[in-house]
Amino acid sequence: MGVIYLVRHGQASFGADDYDVLADRGREQARIAGAALAARGIRPDRLVSGGLRRQRDTLAALADAAGWDLEPRVDARWDEFDHTAVLDDFLATTGRSGDFTDSKEFHRAYLEAVAAWTTGAAAAQETFAEFDARCTAALEAVAGDDTAVVVTSGGVIGLLAARLLGGDATRWAQLNTVVVNASISKVLSSGRGLTALTFNEHGHLEHDRSLVTYR
Repeated sequence: MGVIYLVRHGQASFGADDYDVLADRGREQARIAGAALAARGIRPDRLVSGGLRRQRDTLAALADAAGWDLEPRVDARWDEFDHTAVLDDFLATTGRSGDFTDSKEFHRAYLEAVAAWTTGAAAAQETFAEFDARCTAALEAVAGDDTAVVVTSGGVIGLLAARLLGGDATRWAQLNTVVVNASISKVLSSGRGLTALTFNEHGHLEHDRSLVTYR
């Protein structure tokens, strides 16, 4: 029987020219998550991350804080879907402007774009079906009789949680928006298959509400 801990990357640089860079708060979140896992007595046999910089840097900070001396493995199947491409394709298809006046307007358009993507009404370079398949394959690849810690992204974690709980794309869209940065989700691997034990744990961040972020 094994356990897989899925950790979302720390807060990235939302609104900056390069989103794929951890903000200072994101590094702090990663260190706190690592210390929290170590305090629970977790000693992983494997460390894995997606190939995105924010994922790799989160794993490095997390492992350092936890005191884990393991060589991490990078698997690009844990990468997030390209939300920029999904939104751009939606805007091009609908003829809408991408000049948003505030974050709420952007968020509404983003949710519409994701909904269209999941139904196949709007397709970016990677379809939702392809995203679904690679995330499932990534999880199956780390399933085993040992303990793995994987740093990935909110869309991936939300999708896997939805699938493990028997949900569809609509359920994923709901979970995708609530995954907290540096939160921890736990999956049990056994002879009976994969079972979701917890989703989006972030009590280790709640001592400071400014650490509970979603982007």
